[in-house]
Amino acid sequence: MKNKTFQIKRDKHKKNFTIIHNNFLLNKELSLKAKGLFAIILMLPNNFNFSLKALSKFSTDGIYSVRKSIQELEKFGYIEKIQKKENLKNVFFYKITEKPLNKKIAD
Repeated sequence: MKNKTFQIKRDKHKKNFTIIHNNFLLNKELSLKAKGLFAIILMLPNNFNFSLKALSKFSTDGIYSVRKSIQELEKFGYIEKIQKKENLKNVFFYKITEKPLNKKIAD
C-alpha cells in the first residue's frame, strides 16, 4: 500500500494569529488535550485571569479535565504553580514557558 500524502493550505495572516514553538507539540509524552490547552494558554495575553474556570470556557471540557491537563503540563515543566500569601490568603501565580523548566525535552 502506498503512503498517502496530504497538502495543507496555509493562509497568510496579518492579525489574530499566534506564533508558538514546536517543542511542546513534538513532545510525545504530552497528551493531545494538554497540547491543545497549552496552545490556547500561549495565545492569551499576559494579563489574562488564569483560572481553571476561565480556561474551561475555551472548550466543552469541564474544569476537571482542564485541571488534569494543567497537572500534566506542570509534570513536564511547562507550567510552574507558585503559591504566595497575600493579605492572609493563599494566592497562586503561574509561570509558563514554551520550553520545559525541568529540561526533560531536548531542543
